[in-house]
Amino acid sequence: MPEAKFFAKLGIYVDEHFLDSVTCQQISREMLAVNCYPAKVLGEDEDVYDASARQTLVSAVSEITTKTIYQKIKALRPALENHFKGRKLGKIEKLKFLRYCPGDFFAAHHDGQMGRSLNITIYLNKQTDDPKDDEYAGGELHLYGLIDKPGWQDKSFALNTTAGLICAYPSELWHEVDAVKFGERQAIVTHIRKQE
Repeated sequence: MPEAKFFAKLGIYVDEHFLDSVTCQQISREMLAVNCYPAKVLGEDEDVYDASARQTLVSAVSEITTKTIYQKIKALRPALENHFKGRKLGKIEKLKFLRYCPGDFFAAHHDGQMGRSLNITIYLNKQTDDPKDDEYAGGELHLYGLIDKPGWQDKSFALNTTAGLICAYPSELWHEVDAVKFGERQAIVTHIRKQE
């Protein structure tokens, strides 16, 4: 599976040390301790539950946790605008603290609708083929269309993740999350809208 540097060469913003391990562990513990609800997908008029397209849980973490991560993402805006030249970034959408349990997935889709510019994923634990306590197997994020040449648009690359890694990519890219095989994939997801 390709490392973060491979994706950076293809234009994806990657920082392997966006969050430190202590912060990841604290948020992970909080996510396990609070109430959860099923994640939705975009519908025509409103967001809907669709278990054939997405199975994952959203943890209702505290306002202070949400605000702390929101401020870190907000501080990253100049670096993101520099990296994604020509993209004027607007409002950061509500953060979602996601738990993917064994069998959970998110089918191939894109988020370019509704004025979204960038997708952001922050990983709280490590993906590995031989998971230990707080790691998981499966649950890879696949990105499509990274190579703009004939025959490559339907090919995907899966990101090898570690705890604390952040990746940002254009919302119009097709992507999916494979089913988790073992353990629990924990991540924070948001979108940054186009500047109005």
